[in-house]
Amino acid sequence: MKILFAARLEAVKDPMTFVKAGIQLPDHEFTVAGDGSLKKQCEILVAGRKNIKFLGWVDAENIRHLMKEADVFCQSDNVENIWSSSLVAAMKNKKAVICTNTGYTSKYLKDNYHVLLISPQNCSELVRAIERLSDDIGLRHRLGENAQAYVQENLAIEKIVKEIRGWMTTTVQDRRNTRID
Repeated sequence: MKILFAARLEAVKDPMTFVKAGIQLPDHEFTVAGDGSLKKQCEILVAGRKNIKFLGWVDAENIRHLMKEADVFCQSDNVENIWSSSLVAAMKNKKAVICTNTGYTSKYLKDNYHVLLISPQNCSELVRAIERLSDDIGLRHRLGENAQAYVQENLAIEKIVKEIRGWMTTTVQDRRNTRID
């Protein structure tokens, strides 16, 4: 199974947990697309393991290609990850997603329905989630379908524009009603 991590290699994105999971699961292919201050530390940790590859910074066109090839996308932010462009792209591309349950993530994405939620910096939970998706191709497909539907229903540009227009209209009306001459 092919698992993709696409993010800056910084502490807030927690690439170390992803790499450690790759070490524990040598039968799966782990791809790290990104660059940052933890790249060297991640590469040292991997120490020649053939199932984990580092691509460095990758442009948007190549990220789209990697998304198509991947079976699973992993998002391991320590803070908020719900509006991450790579997370939304993975969902839009019907990928099974494993992501950390941080910030407002569980308010919008349901565990075992849109994504598999794991605790931040918890390698054992990440390993179990990967093994679960490896063993259950039906679950991978259901998560991908539900994730794509979520993006189409809730993150379509038309819906966002309509909501922004509504907020702007309300704000203008509120200002007009509280205007002091």
